[in-house]
Amino acid sequence: MFHTFAATTPSLQHTSFLTSLQGIRDVVSEIPYRDSIFMVASLDVDALAAFHILSSVYQSDRFFGSYAAVLVSNHEDITRNIENNNDKTIFFLINCGGQYKDFKKYKDKHFFVLDACRPFYLCNVFTTLQQVRNVHLIVDKDEEHHGRYLFVKKSFVDDIIQGTEEDGSEAFNPSSSVFDASACELVEKITLNPDEALNEDHFIEDEDDDINADKEMADFIVHDEEEEDEHEVQSNSSGEGYDSDMAMDNESILSEIEEHYFANTREERVILYNNSDGFSKPSAFLLYSFLDQHSISLSMRWAAIVSVTFHYLFDRLSDNEYPDYYSKLSCDLAYKSNEKSIDGISIPLDGDYIRHKYNDLNIELLRQWTIFDACLNSTLVARAFNTWLNSGIEAMKLFIADLGIKLQDATSPWQALPGATKDRFLDAVKKEKNKYHLSSIVFNSFERVYEQAFSLTASDQVFALLGMMQIVPPQNLLTTISNSIINAKENKQLIEQGITKAKQMRQAMNDIFKMVMENKAYTHTREFIVIDLTSINLSHFNLAFASQIDQQHWSLSSSTAIHSETETSISPVAFFQLTQHFMKLVKYNKLFGKVHVILIKQLGNQVYICGLHQNHQKIRTFNRAFEFACRTYNEPTKYSNFGSQVKIIDKSKRGDIISVLLGSLVQSKKATPSHRTQSSRHEFEDDQFEDDEEDDAMVDDENDDEGNEE
Repeated sequence: MFHTFAATTPSLQHTSFLTSLQGIRDVVSEIPYRDSIFMVASLDVDALAAFHILSSVYQSDRFFGSYAAVLVSNHEDITRNIENNNDKTIFFLINCGGQYKDFKKYKDKHFFVLDACRPFYLCNVFTTLQQVRNVHLIVDKDEEHHGRYLFVKKSFVDDIIQGTEEDGSEAFNPSSSVFDASACELVEKITLNPDEALNEDHFIEDEDDDINADKEMADFIVHDEEEEDEHEVQSNSSGEGYDSDMAMDNESILSEIEEHYFANTREERVILYNNSDGFSKPSAFLLYSFLDQHSISLSMRWAAIVSVTFHYLFDRLSDNEYPDYYSKLSCDLAYKSNEKSIDGISIPLDGDYIRHKYNDLNIELLRQWTIFDACLNSTLVARAFNTWLNSGIEAMKLFIADLGIKLQDATSPWQALPGATKDRFLDAVKKEKNKYHLSSIVFNSFERVYEQAFSLTASDQVFALLGMMQIVPPQNLLTTISNSIINAKENKQLIEQGITKAKQMRQAMNDIFKMVMENKAYTHTREFIVIDLTSINLSHFNLAFASQIDQQHWSLSSSTAIHSETETSISPVAFFQLTQHFMKLVKYNKLFGKVHVILIKQLGNQVYICGLHQNHQKIRTFNRAFEFACRTYNEPTKYSNFGSQVKIIDKSKRGDIISVLLGSLVQSKKATPSHRTQSSRHEFEDDQFEDDEEDDAMVDDENDDEGNEE
């Protein structure tokens, strides 16, 4: 529904929010010139699973017609595909469009955006009369009621436009609105001239003692350590040489919108301010929830399961959130059609089915390794015992022995072990997990069984897909992934190759982390650990992550060129995965504490920077600090892929920008944290397995500061 201002004021329109498959159909049916749908998907497991569900819907529903699809890795790829397919009218973007800035350039096209990453770029939520209302955001129907996913509420836009509903007036009347005049002016500014409004600088917060004293808000206030007064450092307001970007645009407007509409108290404002980065429901699961349960195929359900498992394994869902998704997937009516309960025992009605109530272990690829190798390469076990140290490996051996597993069994392939040995290991882990600070190592999951001859757990499917992304040519990847989800049995060889590749990738990432620790190639403070990979040899890592195309290229090159290229280079996607892996190793580890994990790698004249934190809210801290550092030195901000995950800066400004970036992560200029001394590191190494009050900290972020003394 379109609402209008008074006759003298241009219309205020908000982007349509679609919360059902019927809503998508309704919008598509109103598009006058429809041809094939062009799907654009990012290269991640959730997007590939969502593509499978969406393509299955298109194939079974003639209403949508034919479709074409392509994979993209950055916003430049999106622009190129839109412009190269000028004859297409409908574009469906999966996990890659929420932060895209240039939809307004293509007024004759319609864009359906399904993106799990938050926040959305603000101009994808607001449009003006001069712009075609051509962006349609696909969101969960109750997302606006969930504090973690606040971006811009559709409800408050409606209220501002309509004024007081009791008046029955469709025209916008400031005097009848429940909001004050300054609020109305702000919305008019956003809608009438969004470019000007979005470029205004609202980086520095009000100098209010309550806000400045707040622990979370302190991370967003950048102090100058050379200044003696209490004033905050002012950013470069000239804007000269600065390339306006999504992060600054969002923060400029959201800070004002939140103040006027979302928060009644300063405490609420701080909470909302911190909650604008993160992830919503997995995209594949959201599509799955739109469908009639009786029309969902087994492969579509499996795609949703794989999507949720991917989000959980990579910390996009917390230990508290995951059970709700598991319950939904295991209790759906259509799911029951594949099983029949006889005396409390579930009997499959056909040979191809999904088994739930499967107690999985958060030990990556356990079934594809030996117990010893799986534990050694598991982020959860590795961080519990610090297995990058020789003493940590010995402690892990004692852990396995304490579980009642003989050395011969621990070093034999899991698939070759007797069933009784497997059960004994699983039962012992469940019983002893709290003793070794492994509270979250057991979780309920699913297993796909193919005619009793072949089975695949959801977690193994996730890692198989991650490996397949490296070995399957990009032009064949969408079809290949979709086929593997439909029937892994027929694609068993390819899945096994993907699992082998995933194992190589995990081993390589652990080797790099061990090398960093041994060489002490990091700086560690109370707020962050900075790891500089510039001097680290990455040849083993790059060979593990290399695609078949890269390997063919290296086979045609000289050995000297191969060594030089593999030793120093790294792709942005691999760089982010490495940062993510390091974050999981550092997470909850008492050697490091709760810190930002920042990786730096210099490649020629460019410097890659990626920063993550175990608390998703604090990722915003890093992003704001990076934006501010770039603006201070008039450096255009560049991102290599979606979600602003890997930042790229010029080598000439590396020292200045990194100094401001790290300085802004310091919570207070009066309490600058000192580096850990060398002796304190050794103390942690020697005493790392003493009892500590960290049991509850291992469960979830919400109980970080509570302990349970053994």
